Order: sequence, then structure tokens, then C-alpha cells
Amino acid sequence: VLEPAALGIPVVIGSSYYNFTEIVRAMRHQDAIMLIENSQQLSLFITSLLRDDNHRFAISKKTTAFVAGNAGALNKTLKGIEEHS
Repeated sequence: VLEPAALGIPVVIGSSYYNFTEIVRAMRHQDAIMLIENSQQLSLFITSLLRDDNHRFAISKKTTAFVAGNAGALNKTLKGIEEHS
């Protein structure tokens, strides 16, 4: 999920993301991921990306901003644990 986001590629997922629940929730909160429930939604979303450069660019900015905003999360977590240990 994060690899395409880091490259500014729009991220599209289906309804089964149980291994990535927290990251998907955080990305959805920032509109940095699109949850697709059926093939019609997928078709409409991809068509909109192909036809609308501004839409594609806006999503790209959201995905890269999400990754940049969460960079170093492991180090922040470890530092917090060390401070409270």
C-alpha cells in the first residue's frame, strides 16, 4: 500500500485489507487511498484518473503527503517507548 503512495501513484484497494487495517484507515482519513467495492466503481475511478489530470495530480499530492507525514514512524515509536521505559 505504501510503495505506490510513496511514488505518488493513486492507491486503489478492495474490501479485503485486514493485514493493513491501520494504515488504510489513516490513508482514508486523509483521502490518500480509494476503497473500491465493485468493478463499476473501479472502472469509474480509473476513467476519472485517465481523463482528469487535475484529479490525478490532487490524489498524487495526497498520497505523497501521507507518506512524507508518516516518515520515521518507527523511530518515533521507538523513541516514545524508550522515554516511557
